[in-house]
Amino acid sequence: MTISDKPPARKRRVPRLKLDLPHDTYTNPLMHIFGICVSEDWLVQYAKSFVSEEVAASKPELSLMIGAIEVLKLETGIKRLTMYSARFDETVPSDTWAYGGVSIPIIGICTDLRYSYKHRPSQEQVDKLAQIMDKEPRWWTDLFNPEHYI
Repeated sequence: MTISDKPPARKRRVPRLKLDLPHDTYTNPLMHIFGICVSEDWLVQYAKSFVSEEVAASKPELSLMIGAIEVLKLETGIKRLTMYSARFDETVPSDTWAYGGVSIPIIGICTDLRYSYKHRPSQEQVDKLAQIMDKEPRWWTDLFNPEHYI
């Protein structure tokens, strides 16, 4: 048998984040998001740290926020980072802007929906995100029913 006859090496499977589902998953019809609350200003400033002042000044804030999420995906290896709107509660940090006191922006790592939960990232990836954002992730209740996203 020659080297070329050997089957390609399989990638070693990275263990997924050990994560208990929220206690009310079966009684609350709303989706739950495991993620970190974030201010829009933080996202803009994070994006600006990767581009020149000229480029930052020429882009709308929404583009910078989208760019920040893409950089976070690259930095952490978490492919499914997504922005969500979560229900506002008393634990929201004061530096996080709440939309009318009803919802807050969340960078979602995964949800309690089967497909998302099954493909959650590794502990190492989540730790890297928490380190970059200087916040720990937790479960949040989504503002909308899951059908809203379909």
